[in-house]
Amino acid sequence: MNGLPLPSARNENPPHVPPFHAGLLFDKFFDQWNFNTPDDLAPSSAKSDWIARFAKKRVGVEPELQRAVKRQQALAAALNGRVEMFRNTSRFVTGLGLASPLENGFLWHHCLGVPYLPASAIKGMMRAWVQEWSEDEAALTRLFGAPNAIGALILFDALPCRPVQLVGEIMTPHGKWRLTGPGDNPETVDQKAPSDWQTPVPVPFLAVEQNQGFQFALAPTRMCQAGDLETGFAFLCEALDWIGIGAKSAIGMGRFASEHALQEKRLAKLAQAKAAHAAKRDAEKNWVPKPGDRVFAAGEEAIVIEAKGAVVEIRYDDDQAHDELPIGDIKARK
Repeated sequence: MNGLPLPSARNENPPHVPPFHAGLLFDKFFDQWNFNTPDDLAPSSAKSDWIARFAKKRVGVEPELQRAVKRQQALAAALNGRVEMFRNTSRFVTGLGLASPLENGFLWHHCLGVPYLPASAIKGMMRAWVQEWSEDEAALTRLFGAPNAIGALILFDALPCRPVQLVGEIMTPHGKWRLTGPGDNPETVDQKAPSDWQTPVPVPFLAVEQNQGFQFALAPTRMCQAGDLETGFAFLCEALDWIGIGAKSAIGMGRFASEHALQEKRLAKLAQAKAAHAAKRDAEKNWVPKPGDRVFAAGEEAIVIEAKGAVVEIRYDDDQAHDELPIGDIKARK
C-alpha cells in the first residue's frame, strides 16, 4: 500500500480550528499509519495518542446541541409524547464495530459531531429487557410491533444536551495466543488458550465519560393504548439501569439513570446525612461519661476517673495530672 487516495494538500496538518466536526476529524484524518512497513501499521502508541487528542476537551457546539434537543422536544410534544433527561452513571461506547482507521470504531452524529444513541439501539435494548426479564409478555408485540403490525411507541435518538466529555479506554486481551505453524497454513496452526504469563496487548478505544446528560424521547403511535407511554418509559428506565446500552455492557458500561431518580437519590442521601448528624449531636448532648472512657479536655487526651453528676474527674495522659471539669467541657474520643 503506497498511500491513501487523498489530495496532496492532505499532507498538511488537519483542521483543528473550532468549531470543527470531531467525528469527521476522528474518522478521516488519522495520520499515524506507517507506509514504510510491510503491513502499513501505525505505531503502538499512535492510536492512544490520537484518542487522547479527543479526550482532552469536550466535543460539540452547545448552541447547535440546544437547538437539536429543542426541536426534538417540540416534535415529541406535537405527537403527544414526552422527553426525559438521563445521565450515564458509567462510561459508555457505541459503534465499536464500525469501520475505523483505529480498528475500533465510534458512533458520531453525522450533523452534530457528538456521540449519541440511535433509536434502533434503544429499541433493541428495550426489546431485550422486555423479552428476557419482564413478566408482561404481551407488551413485547404491543409496544414494539411485529413483522405485520406496528407497535405503540415511536422511539427517538438520544441526544446530548451539552458538549460531551470523551475519555480514552482500553481492552487488554492476553497476548498473541494464536501461534501459527509453518507457512501459516490453517491446517498446521497450533492453537493455544490464553495464559497469565503472556504479554498483554492493550487495545485503545474512545468512550464517553460518565455523568453526561442525554435526552431520551418516546411518542405514541395510533396503536398506543392508555398507559403504554408510561409503561414504555418504565421499561426504558429499568433497561438502562440494569442491562445498559452499547458495547461492554457486560462489564458495567452503558448504564444510565434518569435525572429525577438521581435527584431523589441525592435528596435521600442528604436526608440520611442530616439524620445521622442530628443523631450524633443528640448522642453527644446526652452522653454520660463512664470510668475508663477516653476523652478530650482542654485540647489534651485524658481518661475518665469518676463521673460525679455534672462534674467529671479526669487524668491527663501527658503529665498524669488530675482535674475536675464540668461535663460540658469534655468530649468523647472516637
